Amino acid sequence: MNTLGMVLSGSTPANTGSSTMFIVVYILIFAAIIYFMMIRPQKKQKAKTEEMHNQMEPGDNIMTTSGFYGTILDIVDDNGIPTGKTVERKTAHREGIQHRTAHLWIARKKCGNIELLLQKRCMEKDSFPGCYDISSAGHIPAGMDYVPSALRELREELGVTAKEEDLIFCGKKRVTVTSEFHEHPYTDRQVCNVYLMWLDREAEDFVVQKEEIDSVMWMEYQACRKVVIENTIPNCIDIEELDMLEEHFHDI
Repeated sequence: MNTLGMVLSGSTPANTGSSTMFIVVYILIFAAIIYFMMIRPQKKQKAKTEEMHNQMEPGDNIMTTSGFYGTILDIVDDNGIPTGKTVERKTAHREGIQHRTAHLWIARKKCGNIELLLQKRCMEKDSFPGCYDISSAGHIPAGMDYVPSALRELREELGVTAKEEDLIFCGKKRVTVTSEFHEHPYTDRQVCNVYLMWLDREAEDFVVQKEEIDSVMWMEYQACRKVVIENTIPNCIDIEELDMLEEHFHDI
C-alpha cells in the first residue's frame, strides 16, 4: 500500500509521522505551483487592467475582446440618463441599444440669409457614406456629458475650438434609424441633444478630419430644407431638427 493509501486507510506503521510530513510538504509544493502558475499571474493581470482603466480618458478607443478598436458608450434610458451599463458602439448599432449623441449645427448670416454648414460624410463611414449631414455630430463616450463631447467632436472633425457658452441648446430628441450599410444590419437608437453655434468662416478654412469627412459646404437654410424634403441630394438630415434650429435663429 502506498503512503497516501495507508494514511487514508488508517494504517499506522512506524514511519507514519514522516509519511504525513511528506504529504503535507507535497500539498504545500502543489499549492505553491498553483499559486505561481495561475493565481499570481491573474492578480498581476488584474492590477495591470485596473491601472489601464485608471489612465483612460472618456472617449478613448479600446481593443475589444473581438480584437478590434471601438468606443464604449453609456446605455441610457429614454431621457438620456445613463443606466450604469455600457456597450461597444458597433454592438449598440447591431442590436439597437439606446445611447447618447450630440448634434452641433454651425450657422452664419450671409447677405441677409441664414446659412448652415453641411459636412459630407466620407465613403468609409459605417453608416450613410457619402451623405450630407449635420455640421458636427458624434456619439458620446461613456463617462462624458453632452457638451464636452460636442466640443471635442467639433475640434476633431472641423478644427474649431469653442467654449460651452458658444453653444445654444435647441432641444432633446429621440431617434431610431433602421437600415443596412455595407451588407450589415444597422439600428441606431439615440437620445440626442441638438446645439446651434454661430461662426462665419469660409468652407475651405475648416480643417476637416479626413477619416470622417470628405468636405464641407455652406447652404442657405431654406434651400437646405428643400433638398431634405425633396431628397434631391444624398443626405441623412432630419427635417424636425431643422425646425428646432429655426426657433433660435434670432439668437445672434
